[in-house]
Amino acid sequence: MYGFNTLEALEQSASSTSTKKRARLQKPVFHTEIKLTDSSWIDSIQYDPNHCILDATLNNGKRYRYRGVSPLTFAHLITSKSGGVAFNELIKPLEFTALPSKSRVFVEAEASNHR
Repeated sequence: MYGFNTLEALEQSASSTSTKKRARLQKPVFHTEIKLTDSSWIDSIQYDPNHCILDATLNNGKRYRYRGVSPLTFAHLITSKSGGVAFNELIKPLEFTALPSKSRVFVEAEASNHR
């Protein structure tokens, strides 16, 4: 559905020993950007199961990186009835790093292209 065949395959990918060793040496590789259409403040998320990193882009263009997001937590997030509520409960309490924001002009132009 979101680029992963099964939850088990996602968990196996993140937990394999060889994957963990490679993950420490490589930059994050994010899977397809997922739009959270049911959230009024989260525009999209991207997830790297090898590094357990989730990037969130807010509707105002601000971006945050959350580390330690397990594949199971990610699966709960994208399959929940409300992505915003699940994000607040599962992801927001985790430590995060602010990333360079998208410019306001870019965010508004991108939003008008999706209408």
